[in-house]
Amino acid sequence: MAKPTGKIAPLFLPLLGITLTAQITTQKFAFSAPLDEFLSVQQETRPFHGEVETGWDGMNKTVDMFDVRKNLSTSGGSSVGDYSGYHLRGGMAWEKHIWTDVSYGDHSVKTPYDNANNKFYQAAVQFKLLENEGKIPALALRLSKWGNSSGQAAKGSATPVFGTDISADSIVMKDPKDRQFQGDIIGSWAVSKTTTLSLFTGIGTSKVTVGDFFATLGGCTYKVTRGLQPDEVNGGMDSTIRGDAVNAGDPNCGVTTFSVPLSSYSLPELPEGMYVSYDAKYYQVGGMIQWQNDEWRLRLGYRLQKWDRGDLDGAIATLQQVDKTSYDTNQNISAEASYKLHPNIAAYARSQYMTNQFLGEVPYSYNLFSSHKFAKPYGYVSLGVAAGF
Repeated sequence: MAKPTGKIAPLFLPLLGITLTAQITTQKFAFSAPLDEFLSVQQETRPFHGEVETGWDGMNKTVDMFDVRKNLSTSGGSSVGDYSGYHLRGGMAWEKHIWTDVSYGDHSVKTPYDNANNKFYQAAVQFKLLENEGKIPALALRLSKWGNSSGQAAKGSATPVFGTDISADSIVMKDPKDRQFQGDIIGSWAVSKTTTLSLFTGIGTSKVTVGDFFATLGGCTYKVTRGLQPDEVNGGMDSTIRGDAVNAGDPNCGVTTFSVPLSSYSLPELPEGMYVSYDAKYYQVGGMIQWQNDEWRLRLGYRLQKWDRGDLDGAIATLQQVDKTSYDTNQNISAEASYKLHPNIAAYARSQYMTNQFLGEVPYSYNLFSSHKFAKPYGYVSLGVAAGF
């Protein structure tokens, strides 16, 4: 079996300091994660009418007006922390009470080790339950599914393995992905002829899965798995960390197999997911205010998201070698301006700021080995066009 190769995904997307985002849009529909700050009850009710959007998303030294990368390691050059990619979104009303939308994107971030690549998708359906009448808001129920995936994720620095004295030179996880199911209740009010206010609250479930796990020790790459063996001291079964060299003929692989019982380190049993695959749930609340006239539209949105990852958070407190703090809350602020170039076409610029970089935006990037990277804020800029039909 060959050593793992390929693009490295954003296992450690949270590399940057503070950053802003900028995008513009004319769409009348609300986005699902990861841009829920703009959730609102859809305005388009004509059957088979809607909008499509495309745009570039990025952060680099040209648009880094606030010098957000000044505290990054320079070992990877001045481009460390650069973020770049594109997205496509579209939505359509099936009839006046039902709206659907989908999105797809492909992004990469420059780490000190490689370019990390991530693909995301989202699909949602929104049911309008009430119309806005005076103080009674327009009310909608929104159901969505969204997720992220990559070929592999990596950490290129020395890392103790699961609280033992085994220190890997690097670790690689194949095929990381996450899948979320989410439900939101949205209310929208017409404050004036040009201004609307929207509030929302939602709940979601998340499933993070990772394929094969590899660790490089002394130049030899091992496939690491969880094993079980009889616990001769306490009885029952004891979980172990097992490593099998992927190429036993490599001269660096003097030891082709190892197995370390966690009880010898007084460590608790290791779950099947090894704290890189896990189930979670999350909650969110937020709102958006929008102003528009015949040519311009301005939007400002806010979202607070809270995550519950079960046993993983406890494991971070005992097994994380750097920062034993669990990061489970993220705040997002997005601002947008769009200008109509044609009756059915507009250019947009949108900015998104996160207090904890990509926390909840790319769930698979958060695990036992990467949690300490989510302490810093981040953001990015997006520019593009949207067309109505």
